[in-house]
Amino acid sequence: MGKVTVTIGGASGFWGDTNEAASQLLAAGGIDYLAFDYLAEITMSLLARARMRDPARGYAADFVSGVMARILPALDRQRVKVVSNAGGVNPAACAAAIERLIAEAGADLRVAVISGDDLSSRADDLRAAG
Repeated sequence: MGKVTVTIGGASGFWGDTNEAASQLLAAGGIDYLAFDYLAEITMSLLARARMRDPARGYAADFVSGVMARILPALDRQRVKVVSNAGGVNPAACAAAIERLIAEAGADLRVAVISGDDLSSRADDLRAAG
């Protein structure tokens, strides 16, 4: 088997990082994946508080409206995959918002969600177990 090269563009390093990097990386071309890192301890607490106020929130909404909405055509055209933790404490809602963008754009893209690390529903049991 021959050597396979995968090119990953680091589009953000934290929530609040520039929204321009993704467009710049896509314009340069040759990217297989764009990686967006949004989460840190303070970010998680802000997102958890947002979800407590509104169960439909809890993700980095500006990732959807400020980044994905703008780069969606290039992602579709170039077949670039996105890896992000912008879903925060509500990855399903983030995915649904991105799926709406894809449908509105008529793009041929899929969204996957990784879940299973939210133990908040078991907090009382875990505390009782020590």
